[in-house]
Amino acid sequence: MRSKSEMEFLQLDDDILQYICEKSNPREIIRLAFTCRSLHQLLTGNSLWEKICIRGGLVSPGSRLEDLGGKSWLDVYATLFLFFIVSYSVTVLC
Repeated sequence: MRSKSEMEFLQLDDDILQYICEKSNPREIIRLAFTCRSLHQLLTGNSLWEKICIRGGLVSPGSRLEDLGGKSWLDVYATLFLFFIVSYSVTVLC
């Protein structure tokens, strides 16, 4: 059974929850998305991850999902994030 504070958090409007998550780091958003179905549906949506990709400098504003070859903005984030991690690791090791 959920506590009162958990229920109050889930009763927030989706726009407010998304705004809060826009200010969080992606790792925490993904963790939160796995806590319940309603949050998973909200937090894996394209609008949130598009903003995260732009905020993180992975894509420029106005980038189109179709041009990036992703199925979703979360997919684009995961692909580009891994690319930057691998690139950084190779640069540091060389």
